[in-house]
Amino acid sequence: MSSHEKSEKQEEKEEKGGQSMEEKWVRDPVGTAMGALILIWLGVTMFLANLPAAGVEWSNQWAWFLLGLGAILILEAVVRLAVPEYRRPVGGKIIGGIVLLIIGASGSFLPLDLAKWWPLIPIGIGVAILLGGFFRRRGT
Repeated sequence: MSSHEKSEKQEEKEEKGGQSMEEKWVRDPVGTAMGALILIWLGVTMFLANLPAAGVEWSNQWAWFLLGLGAILILEAVVRLAVPEYRRPVGGKIIGGIVLLIIGASGSFLPLDLAKWWPLIPIGIGVAILLGGFFRRRGT
């Protein structure tokens, strides 16, 4: 397919749908919201580390931050799968979120020895690939 044919098809898409895929991603507020949530979570974990009764200490604040960061990445993947206007590939978000959840949990509230529990990482990656296969958009 020549570049001229591609540009004609792109023009037809823009006439029908009003915007190209690149424009759709530029106007994507989900990425901005997730960036804001990450910054807010960082502030929350630092604030909790200053409170003696919160259970978060400076020595394990990083683990709580990673735990929340993993949850935020998984939340973004769920939003992107649930809302068609903001749909994008989410495999990396799910995999990264699961890995960060495991690392964060091992250093925060769960007495996990990561040396024993590291096999959960490939299991999480496999689950993410499996889910990605079920939710993949057909025809693109």
